[in-house]
Order: sequence, then structure tokens, then C-alpha cells
Amino acid sequence: MRKLLEGFALLVLGLHIAITVRALFGADHLPQRIPIHFDAMGQPDSWGSPAFLIWLPAITLIIYLLFTVVTQFPGAFNYPVKVSVFNRLRMQGLALDMMAWLKVEIVCLLTWMQWATVQEARNPGQHVPGMTPVALVVVFATVTLYIVMMYRAGREQLRP
Repeated sequence: MRKLLEGFALLVLGLHIAITVRALFGADHLPQRIPIHFDAMGQPDSWGSPAFLIWLPAITLIIYLLFTVVTQFPGAFNYPVKVSVFNRLRMQGLALDMMAWLKVEIVCLLTWMQWATVQEARNPGQHVPGMTPVALVVVFATVTLYIVMMYRAGREQLRP
């Protein structure tokens, strides 16, 4: 499952970069002033230059790389339960699964934000629904689910 999620995250990262390249260098030029920030409901509340579009894929790439590097060291993670020889592999597996899901969710959110920015710039007034509240709920639900799973696995595997 982790490899599938990794592939999907990489695909979405590529899509993010494609959206940015097409927006900046494609035939359909952006206006000189584009939305660069949206409120919680998806309404633009700050404006700037199209050059600002470079920042979000750069941040997305950095986050993607950080997640990739951090997952190489699951033994260094902090776990919500005591890790023993009996549950170490299960805890690390759950932590790596959680990190894979979070990487996909965050890369998808940032890609959606870039797409929404370009759409709003090209079609002002045609409201693009805000996804940030939904994405935050999904991210926190993922973390909560995996913490619960770790607690359960920790209790089950304390007995030899």
C-alpha cells in the first residue's frame, strides 16, 4: 500500500508542477494580478504577481522530500505507546503507513490550492470551493486514526 501511495503522491506532485508550468508559460496567459491567498471559504483575500505561483510547488516539493527523508528513520519517531521488541515492527509499520497517507493528503491539498489559484485568476468571480477546511479534517482524522491504531496494537502486543 505504501508504494502505491508513494506513486500517487509523486503523480500528484508532477500534476502540481504541470499546472504551474502551464499557468506561467502556456498560451492562456494569466492577468498581471492574481489571487495569492484565500479565506477559509475559498474567497480570494490577497492579490499579487503571477510569479508568486512558483512558491507553492517549491514548498510542496520541500514537504514531499522531507516526508521521504523522515520515513527512512522510523526508529527515531516518537510513538504514543511504549515500544518493545514485541510491537516495534507493528508500530513502525503503522507510523510509515500514516506518513504515506499524510504525504498524499498534503501534496493533494497544495496541488488543489495551486489549481484553485489559477482557476480564480483566469475566471474571476467564478467561485472555486475552498478545500482547506475539508483537508484539515482529513489530515487530523488520519493522525487520530493511526494514533488509535497504535494504542490498540501496543496493548495487544505487550503480551508475549
